[in-house]
Amino acid sequence: MTLEKLERTNVYNDAFCIGLDGVFGTINGLRLGRAGNVTVEWAEINAAWGQTLLLLYTIARKLDYEFENYRLVPLGSFSRIERIAGDKAIYELYGSGDLHIGRILHNRRFDYAMIAFLECLREIMDYVKSMDAQVEFRHTIIKDRIGDASIKLQFAQDEAWTRALRHVLLALKIVLKWVTNAG
Repeated sequence: MTLEKLERTNVYNDAFCIGLDGVFGTINGLRLGRAGNVTVEWAEINAAWGQTLLLLYTIARKLDYEFENYRLVPLGSFSRIERIAGDKAIYELYGSGDLHIGRILHNRRFDYAMIAFLECLREIMDYVKSMDAQVEFRHTIIKDRIGDASIKLQFAQDEAWTRALRHVLLALKIVLKWVTNAG
């Protein structure tokens, strides 16, 4: 019985627990987003982004998939995405609440990192759909939008950004389920 139980254990679901906490999508208990009167510290958001990037990185490795334009670099709360074509830019996938001019420019790079992340997620979603037409995703990704919400933080409403991040986690949960059931 113990062997059967262990064989049914899915380590990916244990390592990357995706859920909800009110309006927030969560990964391993870390909230991803900001909303109205609920303060989520940047340290928690950055840690959640680190886990989210690590999950996409892990899925791509399990599928032996290489992204067309980007390389994911999981570094916990300071993860980044590197462009492998063109200008070879490096985008930091973490933000800050500081309001000085240098931080505003950094947050713009954070927007670019989130858009690059969405592009990588779209590629994996397309790959999964090409392998299994039965897989359905609730939200499509077009440029900086997933479903009806933009992933961009700059000038966005916190609620819309948080909704986009929930959509990202839902798509990853669907991909993770497919990967673990297929392999």
